[in-house]
Amino acid sequence: MKVVSVAFLSNSVLDFFATLSVALVAVFIGFTLLNELNVGPDITLQQGLWILLVVPLLLSEMKKLGQIYHQKAQAESAMETIAPVLGSYSPSVEAKGYEDKGYTEANTEASTEESTDSAQARGSQTEVATTSSASVKNGNGFLANEFAVFDEVADPVQYSPSLLTAQTLAFNQGDCILLSGRSGSGKTLLLEALAGQRRASHRCECSSIWLTQHPVILPGNVRENLCLHDEYCDQQLIAILEKVELSDWLKQLPFGLDTVMTDYPLLSGGEAQRLSLARALLRDRPLWLLDEPTAHLPDDQHCRLAQLIYQLTRDKTVIWASHKALPADWFTGFWHIENKHVIDKTELGHRRPPGEEQQLT
Repeated sequence: MKVVSVAFLSNSVLDFFATLSVALVAVFIGFTLLNELNVGPDITLQQGLWILLVVPLLLSEMKKLGQIYHQKAQAESAMETIAPVLGSYSPSVEAKGYEDKGYTEANTEASTEESTDSAQARGSQTEVATTSSASVKNGNGFLANEFAVFDEVADPVQYSPSLLTAQTLAFNQGDCILLSGRSGSGKTLLLEALAGQRRASHRCECSSIWLTQHPVILPGNVRENLCLHDEYCDQQLIAILEKVELSDWLKQLPFGLDTVMTDYPLLSGGEAQRLSLARALLRDRPLWLLDEPTAHLPDDQHCRLAQLIYQLTRDKTVIWASHKALPADWFTGFWHIENKHVIDKTELGHRRPPGEEQQLT
């Protein structure tokens, strides 16, 4: 509330002085044109009107500077609350009452021997996921017994009831798993835990892409929204927008990739989702967590973009939550959430060879 009160007060002060400044400039120009003031050079009516039009623009930039200052103050205020939490525990810290069951972080190691030795040394009952390589191209696996997602609590050592459980949660490098369940059953909760955004008994340390139903659109331009902190040439950006069927939208923008999105981008829900998909497809990560990536798209577009996602993630590990129809033979595993419990309905296998294509109809 302190930040909000300061923001209201400073905005009022800025508005007052901005109005007063414009009024003083108008009075000065008026009296100068009437030859009542002989200060400075003479001005014409055209020059006076031009000055009156420019002064509000100058003052608007000062107001924008004030808005940026308030955003900084809000961030600092939020950081005071977040900093103790970030410094005290990670999303995978065990909750009190579960330590006796041997919950530990599921760390990915460079070799099976190293993982096994470290697990035995800790006396852990939890199996540790192992992979042949930790590189982005080869991806990582995950294996956790008695997996649990906990409620967020202020004290990390305080007992926290589990929001979601699984007797065994596992996937191998290159698996494609369909996550199903009723709306509100916990599909998003599970994906958030695997992405490290929720406290859980085990942590998945695979480098991942998390594609949500509600994409974040930054107030920068289109290029900045796609690149984030990475560098891509314009040809790459235009090509990826064409793949997600946003080329017509790009052509309508006044400045193309340099068009500023502002805080309220002129995007429909489906366009925002496709822009987020384009941003994800530019990046190479071993694990893809897809939370209904085509939820806001019409059926025909869903079919085309689902096929695109499938083709471009053939060498990735994919966990795909969807209420829309997808070909069953795309997937090597099927997870179903019921009564806050994740049920693995299939044996983990291997994805079909890249040469075998399946069209979505």
